[in-house]
Amino acid sequence: METPLHFAMLILEGIGGFIIVGAAGLSSFDLVRTWFTKGLRVDIEPLRLQFGQRLVLALEFLIAADILATLHTPTLEGIALLGSVIVVRTVLSLGIAYELRHAFCSVTEHKNYESHPPGSELEDSVRTTSPARKHWR
Repeated sequence: METPLHFAMLILEGIGGFIIVGAAGLSSFDLVRTWFTKGLRVDIEPLRLQFGQRLVLALEFLIAADILATLHTPTLEGIALLGSVIVVRTVLSLGIAYELRHAFCSVTEHKNYESHPPGSELEDSVRTTSPARKHWR
């Protein structure tokens, strides 16, 4: 007999899988569309950030399903196995989130540099407030 907990776990896993497949499809479509409209040499960093955000969302659903699975399988071996899966997925999620945060800051800094080129009045204020600015020289 299937319990409501098992159904909730399946629903969360399904949502996570659907988000992963959708993220891959949407990101692929965005990439091809960008290449056709702007050329192959365009910066794809914003597309990469968006794909990463979608994957982090999917991982959160999968982690929630794993937490429910620990309640569904009360054996010590099952709990240890699911605990290790949760740890791996959490590390992946945190790694992607860190990469997104770092890349977002980098893109923001780069846009500030482009909006205040060297020699402009605001260039000095951007340079003094931006430690990453030295990478673009």
